[in-house]
Amino acid sequence: MKWEITKDYVSGDTYHPKTIDEIVILKKVLPHEFRLYDDDGELYYEGLSDDQSTEDAFQPLDHYTRDGCTDIKYLEANGIWRSL
Repeated sequence: MKWEITKDYVSGDTYHPKTIDEIVILKKVLPHEFRLYDDDGELYYEGLSDDQSTEDAFQPLDHYTRDGCTDIKYLEANGIWRSL
């Protein structure tokens, strides 16, 4: 599975993509938006992924558990964020 963090709300950093063209290209490769939250529901990170429905879709959460993330939500086609 491929995934990438695009926004870090803990440090305030914005990662790749930085331009509109980069966003369009990246979203073709990684079409699924996700968010990582702590146990208080505070948003820590946003990112993009190529999977939102298999066991692999948990990889970003597994990676950022050490930072306090306990929940991953993917954006559904209807515009609702759903926890896995």
